[in-house]
Amino acid sequence: MTIRIEVGVDGVAFHVVDTGIGIPAEHHGKVWQPFFQSDALHARSHDGAGLGLAIVKRFVEALGGQVSLDSAPGQGTCVSVLLPPERVIAAE
Repeated sequence: MTIRIEVGVDGVAFHVVDTGIGIPAEHHGKVWQPFFQSDALHARSHDGAGLGLAIVKRFVEALGGQVSLDSAPGQGTCVSVLLPPERVIAAE
């Protein structure tokens, strides 16, 4: 897993990238639903309850941010979070 952070005029972006099994495009909209897992076969061989992305989406939106997903089977997944500038505290 790799985490990248970018700071810009639009706020702070966090990108969490893995090289896992990936998620088919037809399931991209569903991954934000609690307890959804892309494939029952993968759910059995990979731990998790399907809550992580649903929780992330709700926290990010509560902070006025946006979350997005880029994923394909066999190519891994990148989840990106953008928090607006008003949620960023400058380091002193």
